[in-house]
Amino acid sequence: MLASAEKTTLTVLYWNVKYFGATSPNFQERCKNLAEIISRHNPDIAAFVELTSTAPATLVEISKQLTTGKKQYSKPILFEAGGGNKEHYGVFLSTAFGLGNKMSEGGARVGAGTRKVGMIAFSNPPWTFYLCHPSPCDFTEKVAIKDASSIVKSHAGPAVMVGDFNASNFEGFGAAPAASTFQSQASGSLKTLDGAIFNSHIDVKVIKSERVTKEIDSDHAWILFEVSF
Repeated sequence: MLASAEKTTLTVLYWNVKYFGATSPNFQERCKNLAEIISRHNPDIAAFVELTSTAPATLVEISKQLTTGKKQYSKPILFEAGGGNKEHYGVFLSTAFGLGNKMSEGGARVGAGTRKVGMIAFSNPPWTFYLCHPSPCDFTEKVAIKDASSIVKSHAGPAVMVGDFNASNFEGFGAAPAASTFQSQASGSLKTLDGAIFNSHIDVKVIKSERVTKEIDSDHAWILFEVSF
């Protein structure tokens, strides 16, 4: 994380890991592969959606496998997203953020389903980070994109929401004061599922994205975002 009197720039690694948990095949090897990707790219935030109900054990195992790099990470944050699959979100934060950040897993929802949105309100510098995986899929109406845009636009300061929005097209929902950036699922489908929705106080762009099935069995690509405000 780079910060100055004028601008803060940081990186966010996001990945839909496709219902991964302690009962998944090759669990420890796949945790090692996830940890290797975090260590390789050293993001300020590493965020995962579609962790199963065994998410606490999964995050502990990934933490054990993290190698020493440019950044150190605090104890991972766990959000219980809920829904019919009892989904969880997991977030690793760089220790550079320090203490005093407010976290919430309740309140706002996007899309027509019951899954919650995870939120971290950072205090220094002040900005808001959301993580979501709406349900059910809303390829036609794009309800999730509309809801997410409304949430980030409601903030007076920088706000971004990353996740698998289950929407086939982000276009038309990026008008000021919200904007969107996205990366295709990269699994042979033309649908665009994962991305970021953010307001006019923050800028987000994709640095790199890759689908790596040999490292973990997911049909989603991981995305490395650069966030600046």
